[in-house]
Amino acid sequence: MLVKGMQFMNWKKGFIVLFLLLFTMGLTACTGENGDQTAKDGIQIEFNHPNQVSSGKMTEYSVKITKDNQPIENAEVVVSLEMVQMDHGKNGFLGKMTEPGVYKGEAALPMNGEWYAYVRVKAGEVETTKSFTFEADGHMLNTDELEKIGLDKSGAKIDPNF
Repeated sequence: MLVKGMQFMNWKKGFIVLFLLLFTMGLTACTGENGDQTAKDGIQIEFNHPNQVSSGKMTEYSVKITKDNQPIENAEVVVSLEMVQMDHGKNGFLGKMTEPGVYKGEAALPMNGEWYAYVRVKAGEVETTKSFTFEADGHMLNTDELEKIGLDKSGAKIDPNF
């Protein structure tokens, strides 16, 4: 009787582990690093960052927006940067078109770790948001370091323009 109970528990644990593994794989498939995703109405959103993103350094990010392989011009592009593990307040930028379909902006991160980039695009009547993940190296900045790069003590942008 005890052996049957232990076999059932092992089977149950195995099922739970398999379920969690498949669930995690599904979540991973929903995000991309320096990747692209197809949004509403066939709009393709590509988020790019340097190979090395470091806390405390102003970093340029770019977003490429296309539909049917054609650049989308004059879209409103807002990139919100949020740390996966904790809330640092509002950080990110309003993308500026630098060439047809390419929008760029700069932001500095308050600490190292895993970050989400939520890219919101409004092109004509279509508005959509896609998320991407990336890693930042470095360290957690102190109050003086945060102030020098325009962030408050929580790590939020002092004067957000987006």
